[in-house]
Amino acid sequence: MARQGDALKTFAFRSGKANAPYFVLLHTEEDPEQDDWAEYVRAIGVMVASEGRHVHAFVATDGGGPNASQRQELASVVQGSRGAVTHVFTTNSFVRGIVTAFRWVAGARALAHHPREFLEVCERCNVSPYEVLADFGAAQKSLPRIEVLDQLVGSVNPARVSEGG
Repeated sequence: MARQGDALKTFAFRSGKANAPYFVLLHTEEDPEQDDWAEYVRAIGVMVASEGRHVHAFVATDGGGPNASQRQELASVVQGSRGAVTHVFTTNSFVRGIVTAFRWVAGARALAHHPREFLEVCERCNVSPYEVLADFGAAQKSLPRIEVLDQLVGSVNPARVSEGG
């Protein structure tokens, strides 16, 4: 398991740009560390301000996500901007509720999806699911295993999951 100092890392993100700019975010079951979250908020703020089109954020979470103050930080960057769209892939009903609340409170474009919808969401966003998965894989190296990420891989390549890998 990856460690940041003596603390277990709970969150990782990475940016990508295929046909459209995007971020991938991975969450364990815990809230992101504040420094990591602040770095993400800065990065998405820069990308949203500099891109003349949508910036997608693909999130895979096993149950963790930003806490209330972290959601407020993000809302202050994306509120009023129609340039950021967040796609949260999870099987956790509590996280799905947070996504809905964030959408209502912040006016953000955030949607919760089941992991099996990954391929369809990538196609609608005009982003290669294979490039997104490669970026997720790179981000995964700094965290404990994220089970939802395995489900995303399985939604694109069911044989890989049935082979155990």
